[in-house]
Amino acid sequence: MKLIKKIIVSSLVAASMLAASATTFAAEGDAKVAKALNDTIAILQTTAELVESGAAQDAITQSLHEAKQAQKEFRYEQTERKRQYAADHIKEALSANKKSDKATTLTEVKAALAGFQEMKPIYDAAH
Repeated sequence: MKLIKKIIVSSLVAASMLAASATTFAAEGDAKVAKALNDTIAILQTTAELVESGAAQDAITQSLHEAKQAQKEFRYEQTERKRQYAADHIKEALSANKKSDKATTLTEVKAALAGFQEMKPIYDAAH
């Protein structure tokens, strides 16, 4: 009888530890995704400022690459298609910047920024 009680108590402790760790991992994942979204928005705002101020092409390219990497971490099912669409604008901005077309670069950066800003309320509402 004592053995059965010990098994039951051990099982309950193990189950509660498992549930707590799953919740912790989910919270860490949500924090990582939210950080990626916020970082992407901040980087794109900085990039737009760089383009508007006439910064060097290399600085703009570096900033666009940072935005491209940051947006990859933002994975949320309800906004995935919008993220892909905004990422396409980042690619177009890189291409335009490579051709030294500042007007198109700025237009594409602002389009990408608008896309990520549109996703933020959707993500925040669900979390």
